[in-house]
Amino acid sequence: MVARFDPAKARVFIIDSYHFDFQREQIDVEMYVRTAAEARANCIRLGAYNHYGYAIYPSKVAPVAPGCNLDYVREFVEVGKKYGVSIIGYINAGMDAVGPAARGEFLALDEQGNPRRWGAVGDDPDWSTYFMCPNNPGWLDYVRRITDEVMERGVIGTYFDETIEPRCFCPICRQKYRERFGKEMPPSSDWNQAEFWEDPVQASEYLTFRCETLLQFRQALVKHTHQNNPDALAMINCGGFLQTYCGGGGTSPEETVEFIPDMDGLLTEAQIRCSGQPIWHASENALFADHLPFRPWVHVEYGAGGWPFSSVSQAELIVKTGMLVARGARPALFNYHLRNPRGMEGVKKAFSLVADNEDILENTKSVAEVAVVFHRPTARLYGRDKITERYEWCFRGMHHALASCHTCFDVLYPRIPELDKLKNFRLIVLPSVAILSDAEQEAIRHYVREGGNLLVTGEIATHDSLGNLIGNSGLSDVLGCHITGRAEHTITIASGGFRPYAHCYAHVLDRHPALSGFEVGDYIPLSAWLLDVELTTGKSLASTIRPPDHPPMVGLGPEVSFPSILLNQFGKGRVVYLPSLPGRVYFEYELPDVLMLISSIVRWLLDGKPTVQLEAPCTVEMSLRWQEHKERYILHLIDWSGSLKTLGDSGPITVSGIVRLPEQFQVADVGTLDGKPVSWNQRDDGSIQFEAPVNKWQALVFQTG
Repeated sequence: MVARFDPAKARVFIIDSYHFDFQREQIDVEMYVRTAAEARANCIRLGAYNHYGYAIYPSKVAPVAPGCNLDYVREFVEVGKKYGVSIIGYINAGMDAVGPAARGEFLALDEQGNPRRWGAVGDDPDWSTYFMCPNNPGWLDYVRRITDEVMERGVIGTYFDETIEPRCFCPICRQKYRERFGKEMPPSSDWNQAEFWEDPVQASEYLTFRCETLLQFRQALVKHTHQNNPDALAMINCGGFLQTYCGGGGTSPEETVEFIPDMDGLLTEAQIRCSGQPIWHASENALFADHLPFRPWVHVEYGAGGWPFSSVSQAELIVKTGMLVARGARPALFNYHLRNPRGMEGVKKAFSLVADNEDILENTKSVAEVAVVFHRPTARLYGRDKITERYEWCFRGMHHALASCHTCFDVLYPRIPELDKLKNFRLIVLPSVAILSDAEQEAIRHYVREGGNLLVTGEIATHDSLGNLIGNSGLSDVLGCHITGRAEHTITIASGGFRPYAHCYAHVLDRHPALSGFEVGDYIPLSAWLLDVELTTGKSLASTIRPPDHPPMVGLGPEVSFPSILLNQFGKGRVVYLPSLPGRVYFEYELPDVLMLISSIVRWLLDGKPTVQLEAPCTVEMSLRWQEHKERYILHLIDWSGSLKTLGDSGPITVSGIVRLPEQFQVADVGTLDGKPVSWNQRDDGSIQFEAPVNKWQALVFQTG
């Protein structure tokens, strides 16, 4: 019987089988496992069966990798026992090139009946593999037999990758679609093209079909793992929480967890360097962790981009590990080469901070007074063929801004929850949530009426459940205005073409604490995409400057009366509405004035007394968590100062602040993650004032008693 490994305490190295060149070298398994153990990893996800269809053990089902003359899965398992490193078997469940695909079996077909191919290196057919059909029972049986072989070698469980629905139009899928919807499949499956969305009903049905196909396939694999060994782990790569990381129109992590409640874990991909993402993308993916029944694994690093034999700085690894753990996720290093001693020193430092402090880090939950909404129906059906620009950049920029202005916040997703959950927060942020059901609208309306606060940007309840434009907002009474129009303003530049982000501003008309730091007459950058609004009960703080309609570009354009920043009192609650896309602007440009605007609004809506008030650079991110069984609060402080994509090993900074804990708690002591002393005192109002050194990642432990 395989011992049960706790994935909630995992510190993972991911080693894919194409990490090895079996034809050129003898693989030193002991060196790999020993090095991982010395770096404080406790788990290796080993590529037992890869994207091309090769096994790295003597398989009776799949072709064996060229030059592979040992049972490397069993070898890793046995050596892992010696060093206390568990091995979970990676199984590619969606692609093949040298097995069934070479025989023309189980292939996923495109609309014209051609095999769908994934080119790993450009479009070179020698480096290509093929998508397989998840609706084909022959392919499912093939993957099950691979699973049996991998599990009998003593791995702690299975990790299924590429469990995707590759937009298959094979006869099996066409028949299943006819049985499900009573019609033929749509002529095109590319949701990144506007033509796909011309019939929203058909588009929605097709996405439902893809989702159902994926969920049923994933469920079958998890069930088979547990039938093989009830104590084994069954994990799935769910891509990520952002819609683009769900394969555009594919299924999402939360849908997978809901449909397969007995799965044991998942990984979400924060690809960092290989896709050019900023450092804070790791934190962004981990934000969703508290909504899951287990601690997800998130990439700390992804093979340093296209150079997996190189390393990143120790500081960068510590920062990203801290970001994940501070949000409730667990770190996984993808193809980070274990033969780079300098790189492994950084891994050891980062993983040691986790391993040596599990007592502090385990079984905690987020303490947040602000929630930003990530709305799945809006991302999927309003975002449509322009998911990133229309929606995800708005959400991502708002996440980045809230973190940069030191806000304790959570993510609410995939929809607006019931009122009881909304009441846990003093402020709800709604960035471009264009689709809201009647029930969701009523929950928001009730929340504000009873004293909750809103920060709203862009479209809000302006589209129906299929993503079609309605016009005015269903929450116009809450906003204090009617939406009368919308446009994306551009100006012609001298060399031809357009600049969609030029010369749109909010022109400040009035002093107000929501605009702290700004003066009357100041210009605050706006997105070129603007909504025209007409006030009802709301109050305007700023007019709108649109782009000039002729050169020179440097001049201000016309000023119009449409408000660009407006306030409204609705019942006991307050609402700030920005009928533009500040999150999108901050995501793309990180303009300081946009950050100051969001920071000032949040501070005002929290009455100037947030739970945690920091004096620190905007590159310090924080997260407050509660450990109930130890009756203590943990404040994570992560300093990613430096470039957004790379960090040097700079020294510590000093961070000071105030923590306002609930009245019933008296703090007996304040400790730190690394044992460094912290200066603190409890003030007359019960709040805690502190000053502490932060060297990339620090955690303050407030022991109550």
